[in-house]
Amino acid sequence: MAADDSRVWSGRLFSAHDLDLIRQVIAQHPEATRSQLSQLVCAALDWRKPDGGLKDMRCRVVMLRMHEQGIIALPKPKPTSRIMGPTLAQVDPDTEPQPEITDPVHALMPLRIERFDTTNRPLSRRCNTFIQRYHYLGYQVTVGANVRYRVTAADGRELAYLVWGSAAWKTALRDRWIGWNLSLIHILSRMRRSTCGERLERMPSSASSCWCANPQKG
Repeated sequence: MAADDSRVWSGRLFSAHDLDLIRQVIAQHPEATRSQLSQLVCAALDWRKPDGGLKDMRCRVVMLRMHEQGIIALPKPKPTSRIMGPTLAQVDPDTEPQPEITDPVHALMPLRIERFDTTNRPLSRRCNTFIQRYHYLGYQVTVGANVRYRVTAADGRELAYLVWGSAAWKTALRDRWIGWNLSLIHILSRMRRSTCGERLERMPSSASSCWCANPQKG
């Protein structure tokens, strides 16, 4: 690869030096798993999220693409006993259906909208449980940056959970509607301020018309 050669994956520009550094990390850690290598590479490249955390999940996807294109050579996947997917959302008895909330909207005010992330493990687990039990798509592990909100009524009753994830880098209809051009820098400068709705889970007990026109549909 030429010294000035560079390529873009997942919105990040990787120089020839970056690719050599990735190969070096892989060679220096022959016993590391793919997951561990993605963390090591992120640290070596100082590839981080706005909150300072490593972008290891995105890095893992990028490294897999590089591997598929013959640019790097990853070790074979190692078998794991780690539980993935919907089973991460453990059923909590406290998430059983509660008495239906039929109060008018003004009786629920003021609403409290609490932002939290996966570092708040108890609340994050509770959110996952509600999604697994009541959302028609169920719970799935979110990839990339995400932010979550819990909505409660004035008396503390839970009304909804909302999960927002990273927006797609390029979507033709969206980009035309917003007016974005195809300049990579122009798009990247805005993606950090864009999100995509992953899940909205209205509590099964909430029938108040503030959530949807037909309270029988989530």
